[in-house]
Amino acid sequence: MLKVPVQGGDETQVLEAVAFQGLAVTSEGIYFIPGPDLEGRYSIQLSGFATGRTWPILTVNATPGGGLGVSRDGRTLLYTQIDQTGSDLMLVENFR
Repeated sequence: MLKVPVQGGDETQVLEAVAFQGLAVTSEGIYFIPGPDLEGRYSIQLSGFATGRTWPILTVNATPGGGLGVSRDGRTLLYTQIDQTGSDLMLVENFR
């Protein structure tokens, strides 16, 4: 993810990678879900605008889904996770 000044200029990298479209921009910074760590665990992290530092907010116990949101006051975080996946196979005879 890159940023560019409104007046024009060079691009600057803000984040390396964001997984699962997990991204929420607030006045404090950017909350995001990066790819898994070496043990396969996911986390929600915050990249602060004031400091430019990134730090973990929480570790996610399941594979994240496709959403992330933060309340205006920054006290509530909402994310989706995949608890199970599957499919059904059905045989329909004499179908026309």
